[in-house]
Amino acid sequence: MREKEFFRWLAQSDLLDYVTKHYPCFQRIFRECLNATNEKILIIGDLGTEGRRIPPIMAACYHLAARKLNLEPCMFIKRDSLDKRGSSEIENALVDSGEGNIICLSLSGKLGTIDAIGKSFRRFTGERKHRFVSTPGLDALPTNYIGWIAKTINVNYNDIHWRGERIKGIFDTGKELHVRTRAGTDLYYGINGMKAINNSGRYHQPCLGGNMPAGEVYIPCSNSKVHGRVVIDASIRTEDKSIMVNNKVTLDIENGTVISIKGRKEAELLQRAIESVEKDSNMPETARMIGEFGIGINPNAKIIGSTLVNEKALGTAHIAIGSNHWFGGSIHSPIHLDQVFYEPIVKVDGKLLNGRFLM
Repeated sequence: MREKEFFRWLAQSDLLDYVTKHYPCFQRIFRECLNATNEKILIIGDLGTEGRRIPPIMAACYHLAARKLNLEPCMFIKRDSLDKRGSSEIENALVDSGEGNIICLSLSGKLGTIDAIGKSFRRFTGERKHRFVSTPGLDALPTNYIGWIAKTINVNYNDIHWRGERIKGIFDTGKELHVRTRAGTDLYYGINGMKAINNSGRYHQPCLGGNMPAGEVYIPCSNSKVHGRVVIDASIRTEDKSIMVNNKVTLDIENGTVISIKGRKEAELLQRAIESVEKDSNMPETARMIGEFGIGINPNAKIIGSTLVNEKALGTAHIAIGSNHWFGGSIHSPIHLDQVFYEPIVKVDGKLLNGRFLM
């Protein structure tokens, strides 16, 4: 589906009002996050599902924002996962994209494997010197939550960047994190020799890109030097969905591996997700490994039911179960499940991380 047909569909679906209301904050992404000048803008999206139309609204916001900034957007929208013609058009567009351009992904799920680029979209963009922003998995949210997403995007990116840089600098030179919460978290997490990632939304240089909304600092663990307890009281992530926590989930961890998951319904869902990976994966031993510790630094993000947003919320932290090889770790796993909790008290080598960075 191309531009004219797509905007007719938006009008017929009573979604254009959302687009005209929220597209101005998307101009900040092109100006402040991507530093766009005269690059080609390739926007890839889909139609979402009934009552959950945030992906197409965001795709349209990208398109209108680019037009208003006198950029040259080109849009490709898949009708659904079975839209072979749409998939073919997207593949051709990526193949013909040249070098040094900008790609905006606004999808219900992940982009998936496209023969022309292989399994790693990030590797493809790096080879082509593209910059990109990616927003997967927002189909879990009702359409009217687009206002929350827009608010999370409409932030002072310079402030977020320098907040993140200060935390990154402390993590990069540290050896061990000690994380506690009033809910019962008491975790020791080795970081000796590891380098943190500041996902502040600043994707100015070729080959850079990341999630939108932005706003977290995260770091892989040093070998298996993770032990203690984490009490998840904000949101859990299973293989296929994010779940707001009503009943706390307690993870006991030894030697970098989750040895027990305690709680009620939410704990059972997480346990089932991990057991499914252990059963079906050729790397079952990685399904319980802790791969990441992260801190949210976006003051406009709230716990709203999407991990992509939840993990960015200021005043939260998260750990991830599974893969971390793509950001400096050594764990290769088919999963990366972020578990978010409130009000972390973080010490680095015994020294309290400044509260201004966390709250």
